[in-house]
Amino acid sequence: MADKKVHRAGDLSVFQSRLSYYQGNKSNFVVRSSGMTRKIEFASGTTTWRFFGGSKASFIDGSYFAQMVKRSIDDYIEANGILPTFDKPDIQLFNTAAIREQLKKPVVAVDINACHWTTAFHLGFLNEELYQRGIASTKKKGLLVSIGSLNKLEQIDYYERGELVRTTYDYDTYNRYSPFYWAVIQRVRDVMMRCYEMLEDDLYMWLTDCVFAKFERRQQIEEFFSASGYKTKHYVTDFIKVDPLRIYWFEPKKQAVKFVGYQGRDIVATYPLWKVNHV
Repeated sequence: MADKKVHRAGDLSVFQSRLSYYQGNKSNFVVRSSGMTRKIEFASGTTTWRFFGGSKASFIDGSYFAQMVKRSIDDYIEANGILPTFDKPDIQLFNTAAIREQLKKPVVAVDINACHWTTAFHLGFLNEELYQRGIASTKKKGLLVSIGSLNKLEQIDYYERGELVRTTYDYDTYNRYSPFYWAVIQRVRDVMMRCYEMLEDDLYMWLTDCVFAKFERRQQIEEFFSASGYKTKHYVTDFIKVDPLRIYWFEPKKQAVKFVGYQGRDIVATYPLWKVNHV
């Protein structure tokens, strides 16, 4: 059997044109959809057309690492089996009372470099060669998307003679790889909770891979992350305001005010529940 080839064919507007073309030709094919990605496959199984995003600018450089990650995890599964999924934690938590006390004062944001990529390596999901190749590429968004793709559930639309005849979902693939995504998220959550143990009310919020904390604790935070196997960078910012729904802070890189919703994600309330299972 010939090797399967995946061709990048354009953005989602091109996908719509190609879909209409194959429907008009009364072709038999399958469309796989997840997020901003569409793929058209034919019965031969040798050619797949891949479409991504709303424009060329929305294509994420480095997203090709996704298939390499899955192949590395296939090796892990062969040796160790599929992981169980114990919980699906939030990736953002907030200490709103402490933030209100810190408004318009300098705070430090310590960001973990390639956080999810590095965590997957720590957990043994990525082999050394792939991990180093990803780091050397400096394709930050591509590495993040490649780990995130493990949690995608594809919709599968079957077309016969150009007509949509059936829709299913690829639960087999999702159930195989999704537990590895959540294992990465759980490990990062655990690291952040340990950081909160150390800082207490000097930790203001945690956004995915970045801790916002008291300015004077920067060195201690960096040393903690380094001991946990991570490299970091930091910048100085300040919180602008807290309203009933959102927290606002200044983003110096973009010279803009950013905001995030915080309701139902209080680290002070969440930590004791986490601690029970992580003594």
